[in-house]
Amino acid sequence: MMGAWIMSVVSVIVLTVLLELFMSEGETKKYIKGIMSVIVIGVVIAPLPGLLKKDIKLEDVFADQSDKHIREDKDYLYRIYVAQYAEKEKFIEKYLEERGIANAKVKINIYQFDDRIEVLNVLVSLEMAVITTTDKNININDTVYEAISKAVSISRELVIIYGKKL
Repeated sequence: MMGAWIMSVVSVIVLTVLLELFMSEGETKKYIKGIMSVIVIGVVIAPLPGLLKKDIKLEDVFADQSDKHIREDKDYLYRIYVAQYAEKEKFIEKYLEERGIANAKVKINIYQFDDRIEVLNVLVSLEMAVITTTDKNININDTVYEAISKAVSISRELVIIYGKKL
């Protein structure tokens, strides 16, 4: 069926080219070219009614291939998560600086399970930190916990603050 259709398309195109070569210029040539164009279109779309009568489901076309060829790239996803948590680290550091604790360093440790990422702990180094606020009393631990809670959902027990006393 497909071979016969291809042969008819080629035949009509060859016939059109031959008519184009041997016809003289004039009004008749324009009309014949128009008629041949309609015939070519008819021959090209002739198999469509037969195809449209069949039940073609897109699920059947793509079902076999999707399971075999599409899968997640866990390494790539992990790198994306690392980048996201690096941005959260910067956010926490900036938040602390705005609250009067400059030069604090934050490290969020994550672990990738099969289907999710989990925060193991958050390390906050105050070794190089400097108090820049003019407030007399500042509760550093509460400020750090507040900053972390704005970026990451984690319990206070998993936040480790270390470094010199300020």
